[in-house]
Amino acid sequence: MDSKSIEGNLMGVQVPPPAYFAILGDHLSGKGIDRIDLDQGEGVLIEHDMTNATDISTPLALVRGRIESAAARAGRPSRGVDVIAVTKGHPAPFVRVAAASGILDIGENRVQEALEKVEELQDIAVRWHLIGTLQTNKARPAVRQFQMVQSVDRAEIASALKKECDRQNKSLDVLVQVEASGEPTKHGARPDQVPALIDAVLACPRLHLRGLMTIGPLTPESDKIRACFRTVAELFRIIRSGGKAGPSFDTLSMGMSGDFEIAVEEGATMLRLGTALFGARSAP
Repeated sequence: MDSKSIEGNLMGVQVPPPAYFAILGDHLSGKGIDRIDLDQGEGVLIEHDMTNATDISTPLALVRGRIESAAARAGRPSRGVDVIAVTKGHPAPFVRVAAASGILDIGENRVQEALEKVEELQDIAVRWHLIGTLQTNKARPAVRQFQMVQSVDRAEIASALKKECDRQNKSLDVLVQVEASGEPTKHGARPDQVPALIDAVLACPRLHLRGLMTIGPLTPESDKIRACFRTVAELFRIIRSGGKAGPSFDTLSMGMSGDFEIAVEEGATMLRLGTALFGARSAP
């Protein structure tokens, strides 16, 4: 197989060279490359150049196929898995591309970057998700521009968001971020800290607690990724079955471009995908 181009039909989707090329190997992180599992479990990597994106129909079809396969392996319907298009590091037109492809949920890591895109994209209706770490001094613009904050990792953040929601007379959907990977650099409440944080969120009537979010460990070892996702999924089920969080507690956000199939297998209801849709970022 030529490592620089491939012609033919991959998972039922025509892949036009040179925008796409496939090589055998393991997952390569941060280079616009994603892994696809074929029927025999072979690893095929797809790299796509979306520097001047105008259409993501092909990578989106590939992603949908992988979600369906992962859901089938887990014995669950794929229709219960939503995709957020993560446009961090990409210019505002990429949001238009996502919306044109039917993805109306947009994820951003940084408040300021999102604000600039919101200003440029006032003519389209999308739902903005803050998926990166939030500082308390950014609570005001976060409440003003985002429809969901997925990174509530401590009580101080819940309090800051509640204060701004009261000031702006708004309500806000939120997720509690859980850190179950054991990596000290990652943000989030440890599993044993989650009940107290949920109590803090529930004490803020304008904050609508919708579920949990987590980030898997940065490792090629799928067993470690699966263990992290399984821990958070079990915590999600326990909280949901307890009834304390209410009927709107229905979202389990976990899985990114390099590990979303494992996340689907472990029960994710929301995936945060950037590279799998758009290729490598044009900015850090």
